[in-house]
Amino acid sequence: MRASKNASIGIITPPISQANIIPACNLVAIVNRLRNNVYFVAINATQYSLQNNSVIRKRNSDFIIYELVYKSGKNVFTRILKYVQAQLWASLQVVRLLKKVDFWIFYLGDELFLPMSVAKILRKKAVLIIGGFMKKEMRLRNDFLGRILVFFKKINCTMSEIIVVYSKNLIKEWNLEEYVNKISVVHRHFLDFNEFEIQKQLSDRERVIGYIGRLSEEKGVLNFIRALPKVLDKESDVRFIIGGDGNLFKEIQDFINENGLNKNVRLLGWIPHGDLPTYLNELKLLVLPSFTEGLPNIMLEAIACGTPVLATPVGAVPDVIKDCETGFIMKSNSSKCIAENIIKALNYPKLGDIIENAKESVKKEFRYEATVEKWKKIYNDLATR
Repeated sequence: MRASKNASIGIITPPISQANIIPACNLVAIVNRLRNNVYFVAINATQYSLQNNSVIRKRNSDFIIYELVYKSGKNVFTRILKYVQAQLWASLQVVRLLKKVDFWIFYLGDELFLPMSVAKILRKKAVLIIGGFMKKEMRLRNDFLGRILVFFKKINCTMSEIIVVYSKNLIKEWNLEEYVNKISVVHRHFLDFNEFEIQKQLSDRERVIGYIGRLSEEKGVLNFIRALPKVLDKESDVRFIIGGDGNLFKEIQDFINENGLNKNVRLLGWIPHGDLPTYLNELKLLVLPSFTEGLPNIMLEAIACGTPVLATPVGAVPDVIKDCETGFIMKSNSSKCIAENIIKALNYPKLGDIIENAKESVKKEFRYEATVEKWKKIYNDLATR
C-alpha cells in the first residue's frame, strides 16, 4: 500500500529528559521536510522548549504538539502507576489522531508498548527508533521497573515495520540480530555549523578537560571522577569541568569534596544547549567513558568546535572516532585506563591533524540536508509496505 499524497506522520515519545529535547527537535525538523503535517505526542517535552528551539525556528517547522507533563514516582508502586498513566494518555492520543496520522514514529519508543499496540490495532504503520541498550542501562542502574520494560521492547521490535538504529555495530551490541530484515541504519543527528564552530583555537586554550552528559551509571561518569586524582598526580596543572545532571550528582559532589578536588574540578550542573559551544571551546579534551551509547550528540558538537574526543568504543562511537585519526579510543573505562588515556591525549603531538580530520568527517555526514536524504529512504520504504 502506498501512502496518500497528504499522508501525515506522528511522532510519539516516552518521558524524555532535557538532554533529549534537542534530538527530538531534530527529528521534528527532519520529518517536517518529508510531510507538512506532523503531530508530536510528547511526554515532558514542554511546548515552550520545542516552539522556541532554534532548530525548529530556523527550519520554519509547522507541527502540532500534544503534551503530558510527567513526574516519575519515588517508589516502585507510584512509578508503575505513573508509567501506566503515561501509556494510557499516549494511547488515547493515538486514537484521537486516527484519521490524521498515517504513520507513527516511536522515538526512543522501546517502552511504549501500549500506544504501539493501539497503533497496530488501528492498522497504522510504525517505525521504532532505538536510542540505547535498555537491558544494559537498567542492569547498571539496578532498576526493577526497567527489567519489565525490556520485555516490552522485544514486543515493540516485533510489532514495528522498521527499526532504526544509528550504526551497524549496534545490531549485534544491542542483541537485535533476529530483526535484521527490518532494521535501517540511519541517524537523526545534524548540527548547525554556524552555532557549533571553533571560536578559540586549541593552542589558545588552557588545559581543561570536560565531561558533559547525564550523570548516571551507564555513562561511566563515576569511573571518570575516580580517574581525576590519578591524572592530577602526573599533570598537576590540569583542570576539569563536569556538566550535567542525574541521580549520581550528589555522589560525585561528595567524592570531589572528600578528595580535596574542589580547586581543580568544577561541577556545573545542567548546561543549557545554547551555552554548549562556549564551554566546548574552552576544553582541551572531552571524555565520554560510557558503558553503552547510541550516537552521542555531544561528541559531534565537540568535534565541530575543534575539541578532541576521548571515548570508549561503544554504540556508534567507532563510526566517528578512529583512534589517533579523528579522536582517541580507550580499551576500557576503568579509572586507570581513563587516566592513562587522558594523559596520552593531552600530550599527543598531532592534535591539529586529529581536529581537522574529525571536522571534515562530521561536516560531511551530519549536515541537515544529508540527514533528510537518509530519512527520505525510510519514508519511501514505509510508504510501500
